[in-house]
Amino acid sequence: MHRLKTVRGILRAPVIAGLLILLQSQVAGATDVYWSGFGFDGEFAAAEGRYPNSFALSRQMQGDRPILDMYLGEKAQAVDNKSFQIVFDKGSIGPDAPFSIALGFVLDRETVSVEPIGDKYKVLVTLSAQAMFFDFKEMAVVSTYPFSMNYIHAQSKRPTQQDIREIVENMYIGAGKENLFDHFVTVLSEARLNTRVSRRIQVTSVTVDPSVKDRLPPVWRDDMDDFSVFLSQQFGRFLSEQQNVPVLPTVKGHAIGNRMSASFSDGRVFDLEIPEADYSIALSLKKLVKIEYAKVAAGTSFIYGSYLGVKAVEPLSGRPYIDTTIKNGEVKKVPADQTYVDDWPAYQDSILMLFSKFASEIDSPSKDWVEKHIGDMSVRKQLSEFGKVVQSCR
Repeated sequence: MHRLKTVRGILRAPVIAGLLILLQSQVAGATDVYWSGFGFDGEFAAAEGRYPNSFALSRQMQGDRPILDMYLGEKAQAVDNKSFQIVFDKGSIGPDAPFSIALGFVLDRETVSVEPIGDKYKVLVTLSAQAMFFDFKEMAVVSTYPFSMNYIHAQSKRPTQQDIREIVENMYIGAGKENLFDHFVTVLSEARLNTRVSRRIQVTSVTVDPSVKDRLPPVWRDDMDDFSVFLSQQFGRFLSEQQNVPVLPTVKGHAIGNRMSASFSDGRVFDLEIPEADYSIALSLKKLVKIEYAKVAAGTSFIYGSYLGVKAVEPLSGRPYIDTTIKNGEVKKVPADQTYVDDWPAYQDSILMLFSKFASEIDSPSKDWVEKHIGDMSVRKQLSEFGKVVQSCR
């Protein structure tokens, strides 16, 4: 009996030692990244115009610290990821730093829309950002994980500027069901940072058919380029979330060539190079349709449909991986006594759900999904090939 215990003890020792070595190697394998804090996509001088409410909040102080940067830093302490660990020493970033990867929250969109609908005002606020890893010695983007948040509310009085400012503040640091900073932590906790990734994916172009313009809200009807950026950001967000893959920022609008600026709340500005994409995606929003689906005494149901062209190629060789049109429809019920119907939220739901369903299917596309949303079973093989491409970018 005593000998059996001794044998067990002898066998247990190397197992425990092996586990310790494994745990140490996991910790040692994590990449140290410096914390850069809250920032804006673009030059700092343009931030106030592009992100008026977020910029104003970023200038508010609590003690000697900007309030948004303070709350964001506290939230970032909760990030738990085996592939990297955050170093919160503000004085560390510099030419003599022992490592060179930094992490920041980079806001790339603030959209506010107020539309009168009957005796109500519909308020829509969108904040879109990226969890951005960048090499501050090479001045290059390493990877980005995009995410966004919408606030939609109908109210009886037109909101004041102060009302909008409070909505935006609540979207960042509110105690509701979710806020943008909590979403940032969730995205980072699930991300797989690979500083030696050899393949990158990017939405490189977006076109919108002229027939779509009349179905857009005024905020985008007057700025189709901005709507194209919205589509590229949302497609990249769903692809990143569903496949846990970084997506390079779209080179459009405020980026020059393959470069972009990131301006942080502590005054640092990084002019960063965006690497060339190994795989490029071209999107084409071909049409939006509204079809009566069912009608009863209580009201009418409509299908809001969207048709999106998706083409993915390897730019260097020109090899295509997928080139098809995907369709998606979402049902909206309109009560019989409703005198005005705002169609855009339903169209937007149709587009975003198309992005989400496509991103979730490319791992293993089902026959039913391909038949319903594409109608060409030969595209199933293309989807599978594209799924392998996406996986290679992790």
